[in-house]
Amino acid sequence: MELGPLEITINSLSKSIESMQQDIAQLQLMWLREQGELVRLSKENDSRHDDVNLVKKKISILSQKKIRIESESKSDRSIF
Repeated sequence: MELGPLEITINSLSKSIESMQQDIAQLQLMWLREQGELVRLSKENDSRHDDVNLVKKKISILSQKKIRIESESKSDRSIF
């Protein structure tokens, strides 16, 4: 059976569409994986940001404590 020019074009276009649909499906899967990775990295970043803030608070508290202790130490020395 011989195919006419339109049938050949239709078959060629159908194969191209099928190939593009497979590419789209693969790209969608890749996009979903990348979105999952983005969410994971965002959570990790938020966690590190929280850790940094906690450390900053600790540094602030310890700095204030150091200043207070140094101040008390100076006033104790001035008594003697």
